[in-house]
Amino acid sequence: MVHIRDDALGSFPDGVPYTIELKNEQLDSGIACRLEITFDMPLYMTKGESGGLLNLGDDGLPEQNGSFPYSAAMIVPEAASVMPAALVEFGHGQLGAKEQVLGFQPIAAAENFAAFALDWKGFSSDDVLPTLIPAIVGGDVSAFRAIPERMHQGFLNFLMAMRTLSREADGGPSTALNQALNNDCGGATIDGAKRYYFGGSQGGILGASIMALTTDIERGLLAVPGQSYNLLLNRSVNFDEFAPQFYSNYNWNALDVQMNLALIQGLWDRAEPTGYSKYIRTNPLPGTPAHEVLIQVSKADHQVTNLGAHIMARTIGGIVNLADTIRDVWGIPVANGEHLGSAMIEIDFGNPDPPITNIPHWDDTMRDPHGRATELEALGPVLKNFYETGVVSNPCNGPCDEDDLIVP
Repeated sequence: MVHIRDDALGSFPDGVPYTIELKNEQLDSGIACRLEITFDMPLYMTKGESGGLLNLGDDGLPEQNGSFPYSAAMIVPEAASVMPAALVEFGHGQLGAKEQVLGFQPIAAAENFAAFALDWKGFSSDDVLPTLIPAIVGGDVSAFRAIPERMHQGFLNFLMAMRTLSREADGGPSTALNQALNNDCGGATIDGAKRYYFGGSQGGILGASIMALTTDIERGLLAVPGQSYNLLLNRSVNFDEFAPQFYSNYNWNALDVQMNLALIQGLWDRAEPTGYSKYIRTNPLPGTPAHEVLIQVSKADHQVTNLGAHIMARTIGGIVNLADTIRDVWGIPVANGEHLGSAMIEIDFGNPDPPITNIPHWDDTMRDPHGRATELEALGPVLKNFYETGVVSNPCNGPCDEDDLIVP
């Protein structure tokens, strides 16, 4: 992936060609406009659609295979007409799509963030039928390789989109982006020097990979993340709809399942955070700066086990658990007051502890806390301060719980 990144940015140091279309649908109060931006991305796959594999050269490294159009959805706050907005790259949830950035509108409007999202190609909604389902029920588990291989293109799209938009934002009034902001978004402006990341669920998981790879973003929020996928799958209620077909189609017993998930993980390591998170803060990848992240964890999460989030935090290294804490977490020291650097915030919504075995939290009849971590009332100001200064503090009145939500 580092080779793909460096090759693409070497060819397009200021970004790639793009077109912009106004798409003012489903806008919340405080949002000036919604833009659809289509990039002519360098392609490193055998084909641009789902199901392609890495296009390998004679040296075994991926090489460019022309270009392919990939789109982003962008929301621009009304506040950007008064003060330039920061540019926030948004990572969507499990098998979702770029339109999930619309759920970020309240924070974007309140904190003056111009947020944009692309599909996580390789693990987005358009990969389910052509690639994911055949890998599960097709009788050939090696077909799974198409998923992590296409995720490389997805990562590149995220990297190139941020490079393109940030350079265009600072490129003067004649750029297509700035013309659209002026004409269609009430005279809004974007500060291309303020570049951040926000991702939840799958966006928190794969966001860790992005935060290890990016040369343009220094700080990011990873909400309800985890690693590795072979740990997460067994413990996720989201896997319930796939597991019966997966297990029965291959006629595996319980031991076979674990062995094959571990083998599949070897393919996934090249794309998911198990292969990347250790490079986020220290020992950065070649030609890559160090980064800082804020991790949010919902205790007893039904979809992404807390074990995965804690493993990620320990792997990144140097992450502290911000006091007041809801519990001690092995290997993660507690920090009081404001902290300069990477940190973790855990929220207790009152759910009982999950089982210690590798099964989902089926017995918990309470509301799944997975999607509630970003509903903390003070998250926006704390997040903005972390983005701009690198300083983070606990946004709650004591240990974070349901009383600290915008809407309990």
